[in-house]
Amino acid sequence: MNLIYQVVKNVEVKKITEKIRSFIINNPSHSLLIALGLILIYAIYGTASLQIITHMELELKVIFINLVKISLILSTFFVIIFRNIFKTNDFVFFYLNTRVKAYQIILSRIILPSVFYYILLVLASLPIMISVIIKDYTIDLAYLLLLLVIFIISYFLCFTIWMVINVFIVKFTGVKERFWLHTFIKVAVIAGLIMIINPVEVLIGGTSLLHFIVIILLGISVSLLFVKISLKFLNNCFMQKDAGTLSPKYTPKQLDYNSKFLLQSKLETIHFFRNQVFVEQGFFFIILMVLVIGLYYSLELVNFSLIYSMLINFGLKEIMLLLPLTIGIHFREYMQAIYSLNVGKYQYFLSRLLIIYLLNCITYFVFIMISYAITRMEVYGILETFISIAFITMLSTLVGFVIKINELNKVYVIIILLISVNIFDMFIKQLFNHPILVQFTYISLAVMLFLIIETIYLRRPIVK
Repeated sequence: MNLIYQVVKNVEVKKITEKIRSFIINNPSHSLLIALGLILIYAIYGTASLQIITHMELELKVIFINLVKISLILSTFFVIIFRNIFKTNDFVFFYLNTRVKAYQIILSRIILPSVFYYILLVLASLPIMISVIIKDYTIDLAYLLLLLVIFIISYFLCFTIWMVINVFIVKFTGVKERFWLHTFIKVAVIAGLIMIINPVEVLIGGTSLLHFIVIILLGISVSLLFVKISLKFLNNCFMQKDAGTLSPKYTPKQLDYNSKFLLQSKLETIHFFRNQVFVEQGFFFIILMVLVIGLYYSLELVNFSLIYSMLINFGLKEIMLLLPLTIGIHFREYMQAIYSLNVGKYQYFLSRLLIIYLLNCITYFVFIMISYAITRMEVYGILETFISIAFITMLSTLVGFVIKINELNKVYVIIILLISVNIFDMFIKQLFNHPILVQFTYISLAVMLFLIIETIYLRRPIVK
């Protein structure tokens, strides 16, 4: 444990604190604005949640079971997003040149993401707890403690399942990463766990000594399996680090375009496929469609309409936010190579921006058409939605240029962006009653964000 503490303290925490300190020192006004914005966002979320929950019938056992299910779903999302954090040279060095063991390296790397997951889950659950208190329900502290312990176990259970699946897939299919197979097996296992939670409620949903013993035994079992499988999992991660995907080769003749705009569009398309940019977007899109179909046939129409709106506002927007980030990430990573191309800023930037905007619009359109074919849920204001997609695309693109995004901080950026976009959308619609004013605001902001990127980040020699 001392080695884990040293790695977390001297490597992980130090790295993040240095970045935060540097950002605050260099951008004090922006830091204050972000802090106030996050506080405002949570205040609005808490107020809205309290207003909704206080008018609902509450049952403590149902709340407990649903929070456990949410913890499994959220931890699965975190594990999938953070799946590549071990494929770095830093951890190969630690593994080969220090006394740190495999499970200690893995544990030290996932501590900070798990803390963020835990804080996010506790903050999301806090309005529910306050609503329960307002309604004069008695909350047993032992019950609450048990729930908090389950939150921790859920994350490590999901990560351990991911490790076990990785080991078996590599054993039977080879070193090359099989994202779709790996992820669908993981989702199937988690879906099975969620389905059996209700039958085993008598074992986890209580405050007797038996319930605490069951949870402790579960935690010990997960810990032992985590330690046992960690060495094979880490070796697999290091082998998969340089086992790239097979991509078609292109000859100079195939890239011979008279238009530099078309050439840059082709290069961006090649980048998408060679770096598997569409993998995460495709996975989350399929999960969204499965949720829509499953919830439509299992919920009443009123409840389904509310959840369907949430899926569009959070799930679909999360997919739209992922893709534009790649422009800034790619630019930061290959800046010197891009400079040597000496292309114009509009040829470089507009070609990529147009492709990503069209992909986001197509994603929304396909989701709406499939949903309508199954559920007959009508959606109005598609043109206005395409305008708001332009704003979302530009905002995410700007964030990709401003912040150096990697596998470790990408999920934090996406979650903060997702919450900010939804709160801003609600604020704008409350501020302006007329739809034309709302759309004009979105268009103006999108143009302003484009000009900021063009002026500040696309400098010479890329600018002609």
